[in-house]
Amino acid sequence: MGLWDDVENVEITNVPVLNINLKHLSVRDLASLLNSLTGIDFGPLSYAVDEVCTAADSFEYPLIVKPVDLTGGKGVSRADNPAELKLAADKAFGMTRCNTIVVEPFLEGSMHSFSTFIANQKIAAYFSDNEYTYKNPYLISSSAGPAKDIDKYLNVLVADMEKLAHELKLVDGIFHAQYILSGGVPYIIEVTRRCSGDFYSVPVEYARDIPWAEMIVRAECGLSVEKNFFA
Repeated sequence: MGLWDDVENVEITNVPVLNINLKHLSVRDLASLLNSLTGIDFGPLSYAVDEVCTAADSFEYPLIVKPVDLTGGKGVSRADNPAELKLAADKAFGMTRCNTIVVEPFLEGSMHSFSTFIANQKIAAYFSDNEYTYKNPYLISSSAGPAKDIDKYLNVLVADMEKLAHELKLVDGIFHAQYILSGGVPYIIEVTRRCSGDFYSVPVEYARDIPWAEMIVRAECGLSVEKNFFA
């Protein structure tokens, strides 16, 4: 995967959401880079705690605040006003190990995954699902596929994912996204180059009749992936 090891919280439809965790570029530098590549205005979304407090009155609420380096909903909070934003920022900064958080618009809607395998920066295979939470609203606890109305939104998701793959010059392999369906629009909120956990490859293989796990391992090892896998 090279430089582009881990890409998170990229929105490429309407809501300006971006944070990418890379080894050699800061969040703001990368936002500028992606803006120049795609023409998408991502806006400044990486803040120090004093910047959050200073800018709190200028934000449009509600917001969601996240550490950039944690999983499973850890350190994630919703803020409906400046006072709650300060508490949310303190919580996120208290848990992050890299001293970076993101502040994003809070979207009401249903959560979904769109997991793809790209070949020559084109989507060769995909699987979609609905995602559900239990006690923690930011921790996915179960899923079921296919995603609601995936046929209706498939072309938009494919176009967005392929645009990212092309502009980032991604090599063949898995390219996984989470999106929120809100107001009839699929907003991509996170992308990554890893397979989801909890034996995610098993339902993909049953639903799509392709060796998903083998495809991922072969790509990670630099081996060719047979075209008949995508049949």
